[in-house]
Amino acid sequence: MESLLVVLVLYAVVMVFIMPWVVLSRSKRLSQEVERLRQTVETLEEQLDAQIAPPSLRKAVVSRESVHSREAEPDPSHTSTLKLPESKEPRSDPSAPVMVSSSLSQTGDIGSEQGKEETKETRTAEPTDKREQQRSAARGPKSKVRVQESFEQRYGARLPVWIGGLALTLAGFFLVKYSIDNNLLTPIIRVLGGAGLGGALLYAAHVIRTRKPDLADGERISQALTGAGVAIFYGVCYAATMVYHFLPIWLGFVGMGVVTASAVVLSLAFGPPIALMGLLGGFLTPALLSSGSGSTPFLFSYLYLVYFGMIHIFRRQQWWGLSMATTLLAMLWAVVWVLNHVDAAEAVWVLLFLLGTSATVVMQMRQSEEPLAEIKGGLVGGKAFTPSIFMRFSLGGNLLLMAVVVRVVAFGILEWGLFGCMAVGGMVLAWFDPRRYAFLPWLSLVATGMMLTVWNPVDDGVFALVLSAFALIHVGGGTLIFRRSHDPKNWALLLALSSLGFYVLAWINLESSTVTMEIPLFWGALAALMAAMGSALVRETMQRMAVDFPDRETVLAILLSTVTAFISLALSIEVHADHLAVAFAFQTLGLAWVGTQLSVSFLRTLTAVSSLLFGLLMLPQFVMLVRLTLYSLFEADLDLGVVVPMVEWPLFHLGLPAVVLMAAAVLLRREKTDRLVHILEGVAPLLITVMGYYLIRQILHPDRNVLFVKAGFLERGIVTNVLFLFGLGCMMAGRRYGRLALSWVGMVLAGVAAFRILYFDLFLYNPIWVLQQVDGWVVLNT
Repeated sequence: MESLLVVLVLYAVVMVFIMPWVVLSRSKRLSQEVERLRQTVETLEEQLDAQIAPPSLRKAVVSRESVHSREAEPDPSHTSTLKLPESKEPRSDPSAPVMVSSSLSQTGDIGSEQGKEETKETRTAEPTDKREQQRSAARGPKSKVRVQESFEQRYGARLPVWIGGLALTLAGFFLVKYSIDNNLLTPIIRVLGGAGLGGALLYAAHVIRTRKPDLADGERISQALTGAGVAIFYGVCYAATMVYHFLPIWLGFVGMGVVTASAVVLSLAFGPPIALMGLLGGFLTPALLSSGSGSTPFLFSYLYLVYFGMIHIFRRQQWWGLSMATTLLAMLWAVVWVLNHVDAAEAVWVLLFLLGTSATVVMQMRQSEEPLAEIKGGLVGGKAFTPSIFMRFSLGGNLLLMAVVVRVVAFGILEWGLFGCMAVGGMVLAWFDPRRYAFLPWLSLVATGMMLTVWNPVDDGVFALVLSAFALIHVGGGTLIFRRSHDPKNWALLLALSSLGFYVLAWINLESSTVTMEIPLFWGALAALMAAMGSALVRETMQRMAVDFPDRETVLAILLSTVTAFISLALSIEVHADHLAVAFAFQTLGLAWVGTQLSVSFLRTLTAVSSLLFGLLMLPQFVMLVRLTLYSLFEADLDLGVVVPMVEWPLFHLGLPAVVLMAAAVLLRREKTDRLVHILEGVAPLLITVMGYYLIRQILHPDRNVLFVKAGFLERGIVTNVLFLFGLGCMMAGRRYGRLALSWVGMVLAGVAAFRILYFDLFLYNPIWVLQQVDGWVVLNT
């Protein structure tokens, strides 16, 4: 069995590693032959072009080579002929020969032969680049032919080199694993044999690179051997430290540091494949040689050393694709730890590992001098993987993984603290470099909100402490960054969502807590405090931000919306449901008044939202009016499931909001008259009308339920006449002050009064055919 294994190993080495070497050597010789043939063809083409080229071009070429042709020699009979004076202008202009020819043709003392000779000599003075262009044009496209690599040479000859290097790496690992499982060698022999194999591979790579530079594809062979040697040395150090315990842990750290430093130096000399081999070997070593007795602290300390070394290499060489792979492998180990449900007491080491890798990314990015968006293309350094993508992937992934680890270990305080360190780090990075790290506070806010939502602690005090700490991080840090940022829109939105989100989470989880219940008006006071702080920030922003700042309106709108939301929350929590509509009416008036003081158009939108909330709170009153109307018209008492609202104090619940909304309409009308103003001017008199109806019924029926008491002849007349008079007053006021909404409300009220006379007094309850009490005298009666 062992002999068969040896044969198979030798066959694999020969077929996978040696045979491609031979093939590459032969292909290299063939490539050299092709190159020599190509140079010969180009030389022959140049000679042929010189023979068949035009006389002027051929003369230019011969003159440059200092070879004088017999045809170019001047006639001796013309040697005494007058010569042209030398021109002081440079002859670099291509039109110079033409000018000389025309001047010669106009001179009678100079013969035609001499004119031709002078023209030829002038043409020889043309610039060298011009002659080269003419020669290139004469040769044509034949000289552009280049020998291209075939598919077989590119992949069939090079790919086995990488396969051979990977095979050597795995062979070293599995050979050690096989010897352990079958107890073939002593532990010391296994470790020394692995170290010898790694050293032999590194020496072979050095020999091929330095002494055999002409070897076919020697560069890639040396790269593969070096990568395999580095990976094997990682396995040797890990086995000697954790599997056989030959070395103490501190010495194992030193050995791995030496291997990492060696990988740094070798990768700078041999290129990315060495880093790739070291990367795979370093991260796969714990999985391939694990004995089942490894500890979490040592495992993640070892992984951090590998991660630090690799990221340092890849950042210097701009191999961002390999940087992404390194981060992904590091995260994968954290995921494996979570899936295996390892002891929760060791979760702190995983969190420290993620914190360390994040800090390493930040340090390496600070040392990188290249702009984020100006990196060369390619797999290991370019558009597919840029520094920005690598940084966002690493920091964002680590933060989310930390949140998962905290969730797995049941939200321990120590784990919360480490996660808080990551959140604080994100805020600090965003403070110093918001262009790169502005996404971190957002990601931290989302992760924290999800964790607090699913957390159900036994002790409310612990929940309040953790929530307050993270609220201080996000709200306080966001405020500091907002005050100094040149692009405050993003931070204003972060402030709004974080402050409102943490407040709502606290109220939902701690409303029934004994601590908050003992403090009167705690939640309302807290919301009012947040609204006051927001108002102060709004005032500061308006003073600091220029009027023509592009995002000024948006920033102020976000901040004012937050202030309004806190006021609404305070009213909703502390004010009784029966009085909540009155509170929102006053909020509408307050927003309208603030809008007159500040030149912020978004305040009008907030005023409309507040008035809409008032209308929603008044829906029960509207449903009750429908119920009373149906009972009056058809004596049908429909139970609409609505509690009797706002009937006991109509002056407070209806009259006061009507006055407040009319005042808000007056304030809003100072800026412009729009649909909101018309709605408020129409709602106010309608509320006064309903208030008057309830007051009349309370006066006439002081000790009874005024909702379903059947009205008499006198009561119906009083209500109808009040509707007539109030409707007439609204129409007159609308006509006098030009308020269309008041005119329409007045016409509606008058129409209702007319309908009551026709339907109730003349048809349904006419005293002629319905027996009823008619008070008064014979003629002057009700």
